[in-house]
Amino acid sequence: MEASSLQYFTIGDSIRQYRNKANLTQSQLAELSGVSTGYISKIENDEVERPSFEKVCHIAKALQIPIHEIVQPYLEIRQKSNVLFGILREVIKEDATDLIVEVASACLHSKDMDSIDLMERLYEFVDLEVTSDSLKLVLYDLIIRQSRGHGINKFAAKALFQKYLIERNDFTKLHATYDSGRYVLHYVDFLSAEERVSLYYKLGVHAYNLRLFQESIDLCMNNVTEEIPISLTKAESIAVVHNSYYYLGEYDLSESYLQQYMTFPYPHIKDNAKLMTAVLYSKKGKRDLALAQLEECLQSCGDNALLHVIKQLMIIYLEKKDWTSIEKLFRWEEKVISIPCHTPYKKSELAHYYKLKGDYCVSVGNIEIGAQCYLESASWYSKVNDKFNERSSHLMMKLVMEKDERMDIEIIKKFQNIFDQCMKYELR
Repeated sequence: MEASSLQYFTIGDSIRQYRNKANLTQSQLAELSGVSTGYISKIENDEVERPSFEKVCHIAKALQIPIHEIVQPYLEIRQKSNVLFGILREVIKEDATDLIVEVASACLHSKDMDSIDLMERLYEFVDLEVTSDSLKLVLYDLIIRQSRGHGINKFAAKALFQKYLIERNDFTKLHATYDSGRYVLHYVDFLSAEERVSLYYKLGVHAYNLRLFQESIDLCMNNVTEEIPISLTKAESIAVVHNSYYYLGEYDLSESYLQQYMTFPYPHIKDNAKLMTAVLYSKKGKRDLALAQLEECLQSCGDNALLHVIKQLMIIYLEKKDWTSIEKLFRWEEKVISIPCHTPYKKSELAHYYKLKGDYCVSVGNIEIGAQCYLESASWYSKVNDKFNERSSHLMMKLVMEKDERMDIEIIKKFQNIFDQCMKYELR
């Protein structure tokens, strides 16, 4: 008997054994599976040279045959790509990562297409048909390994880029994922123009969130200086450069890129530009102008800018010791915390807001509430892996606790727990 017949007999034999165990006739199995009695009979009797995997799969589900038992025989004989990708489409529905990788690897060794076309097909399959991020990561790793092994740098680059886009969403690992993102730069010439623009921008934002402002500028300047079409990504790349120069204390350069940013025709830019202009006024000693503009922004800005406006107002009011105006800002707090906070930047801004609120509370003698605010600030900083500011909030709270021995024991316990976690991280 030929090897192919032997393998397909194994499938038929397995179906017969499970059917007999379930005490079903072929007619009953046909009714359960939707596969005709005649076809079931032919498979069991090894009369079908290459049984349809789709039909075998329906039969297997009706009999509760483990999927690896019906998949393995197909993998042991080289199949056409359509058959293997059909099998892959079925197995990704199962919780069987090792089997999925085995089938995907077999897809790359199909006999009817060359390796580049197969790699492209698998890459597109993962992009369009796999919904689980964890499974995507495993399959992108396979593509990266196989692409490198065959010198297909285009798909190594694409898979590395897609892997970075997934991993960067874990805000607790921003440092590690930034390093993996920078590694993609070694392959940047193999990415499409659109992918390059996206990589430079997203990596620039990533650097900005880590306070690596010069690196952020260097990355986003690739989009600013290149002749790329006017787009939201180009506008936001310029905004990142503006903000980075601001935090480096280069206020004139910051202002020049703000002027460029204001030329783009997107609705949210008007709010952002007003806020940025006010912040620059404050840094250049024009505090009254800054206050006037920020107070105007507070009444007219959208949800996206609200937290940032309030935070900047709090900074100025704290400098002026204008406690009454700060207390008025707290009327906005319920709305501020109801706005979804998805990005690392937003989470950091909310952490800073609570730190500023803590400063105010301590200044006016509300020590316990101030300590709670520092605790909340540290908690939000920890969500974006910002250990420097997290520790700063911890230390502020520690100083407050030392000054107020009457502090609620539950607050002290919460603080100590988070502080201990921070210290463990630093020791690692």
